[in-house]
Amino acid sequence: ALSTQIEKEYANFPILNLSYDGSHQANYLNKIRTFVFQVETYHKRKAVESRR
Repeated sequence: ALSTQIEKEYANFPILNLSYDGSHQANYLNKIRTFVFQVETYHKRKAVESRR
């Protein structure tokens, strides 16, 4: 799978896996919020690492 390859090549790279079947999923919003937080954290950490 593509996500497995990305996980191998980019340590701690945030990945969001969602399946969409047309119905409303109550937990989608929480998953997206968590993913956005992970992306922000990832970029902040990379910015700090690049300054070293």
